[in-house]
Amino acid sequence: MDRLNPRQLTMLATMYYIGSSILVSPAYLAERAGNDAWISGLLGLMIGFLPLLLIYALEKSYPGKHLGQIFESALGKLTGRIIGFAYFLTYPMGIITLSLRDIGDFLTTSLLRDTPLEVLILFTLVVISIAVRLGIGTISRTAELFFPWVILLILLLLVFVAPKADIENIEPVLASGWQPVMAASLSLAGFPFMEHCLFMTVFANVKGKSSLALQLGKGTLISGLLIVLVVFMCLAVLNPGKTATYVFPTYELGKLIEFGQFVRRIEVIVAFIWFFTIFFRVSFVLYSMVTGLSYLLKLHDYRVITFPVAVISGALALLWYPNITELNNFSKMWTYITLLSGLGLPILLLGGSAVQKMFRGPKPP
Repeated sequence: MDRLNPRQLTMLATMYYIGSSILVSPAYLAERAGNDAWISGLLGLMIGFLPLLLIYALEKSYPGKHLGQIFESALGKLTGRIIGFAYFLTYPMGIITLSLRDIGDFLTTSLLRDTPLEVLILFTLVVISIAVRLGIGTISRTAELFFPWVILLILLLLVFVAPKADIENIEPVLASGWQPVMAASLSLAGFPFMEHCLFMTVFANVKGKSSLALQLGKGTLISGLLIVLVVFMCLAVLNPGKTATYVFPTYELGKLIEFGQFVRRIEVIVAFIWFFTIFFRVSFVLYSMVTGLSYLLKLHDYRVITFPVAVISGALALLWYPNITELNNFSKMWTYITLLSGLGLPILLLGGSAVQKMFRGPKPP
């Protein structure tokens, strides 16, 4: 079996959560909470820990089981298979299509303006599909290799733009009260911290006795604090109005990096951060989707459906979001979809498990 250790799970989770959110979350938060967006980020991070309590309970009830197996065990074979199909065909697909459009729109608006969007998505999917076919062990070991470099680049970005920060840009604090701050916090809580359930697809692959929910918690904490720091710096350097206006404010922040009068515009640092993290995000979601579907379809090997699912995902990314406005509108709605899924799915599985145990009765002595 393809294996990874708890430390690799933490690093993979960190890269996954940073993913698209480090590039787009500052704009979403600033649009709703203004100069208090960094407070919303902290609240969203705290809310993001709630599903981990439910996942911990599922981990104890179904140790070493794939999410597809948990569906059948908790809800019964027929009901579990139907709900499992619905989940794996829709929820991961939504994440993949959104992430692919983020990749394409970022490249076509910031770096490769003359390259067709379809070509960028195609080449991205080819690389990701190869990674998924190599297995979660390969993906996690690659994440372990790039993890320190991604963290270092984020810290360098924050350090290099810090001299341009103006604390007056985040004042006054809570001038509009807590309501917009709380509403904005759901943006970061939903995206990406309500997506923990997908990691139950690799619980069976993790070796060692460490709590997997604890490893996800570590990844949540590291990535959440880094995202909040980036949000804070965007507000302090760009100001809340510009942060909310830019599609990719973190990239705009990177444009301000300079050394003296001779080294400027090295925003490629931000591009590197994002390329690495979004690769692991989409690779992991695609792996979760195809392994879940292959289990429910009773396939011998998930690799046989990897390329077809990837191609369908790319086509849907182009069809569902014909322009960046449609993408932004769906992204806002996605927050509530993932909030419902992130809390509702583990509650449903725990409830089904309780009912199963009640009807099964106590084990005979």
